[in-house]
Amino acid sequence: MQKAEFFPQAPVDVDMTPMIDVVFQLLIFFTMVSVFNEIEYEAEIMLPEAWATTIEAPPKDRLVINVERDGRIMIFGREIDRSALHGYLRDARRLPRAEAEELPVLVRGHRGCPYAHVKTVLAAVREAGLRTVFFAAYEMEEDKP
Repeated sequence: MQKAEFFPQAPVDVDMTPMIDVVFQLLIFFTMVSVFNEIEYEAEIMLPEAWATTIEAPPKDRLVINVERDGRIMIFGREIDRSALHGYLRDARRLPRAEAEELPVLVRGHRGCPYAHVKTVLAAVREAGLRTVFFAAYEMEEDKP
C-alpha cells in the first residue's frame, strides 16, 4: 500500500484591514454616543422633589431640555433662545425615527426656576406637536415632611 503524498499548500493571507477599520468606526460611534448622553445631563440642575412619582425611565431616543435656575434653556449643552425653541422642536420632530412613534421629550427644570420658564418650554413642545413629555424629579424621601 502506498502512502498518500501530501503537498504543502500555499499559505492563506487574510487581509485584516477592513475588519480593523470597522472596529475603529464602532469605537468612534460608541464614544460619540456616550459623549452626547453626558452632555444632556451636564447642566447643574437641582431637580424638584415629588411625593407621588411614577418611576419610569424615559426612552433612550429622546430630546432632553434643561431649564436652568435663571430660566436659560439648554439643549445638548447649547443655549437655545425662547423664540428659536419652537422651530428647533419642529425640526427635531421631523427627524427620521426607527419607530413610528413620536420623539419623546424629557424636561429637566431646576427646582429654583420660576414655573413661567418651564411653562414656556411646555407651550413650545405643545405647539411643535410633540405629545410625549417626561418630567425629571427626585423621589421625595418618606421621612421628610
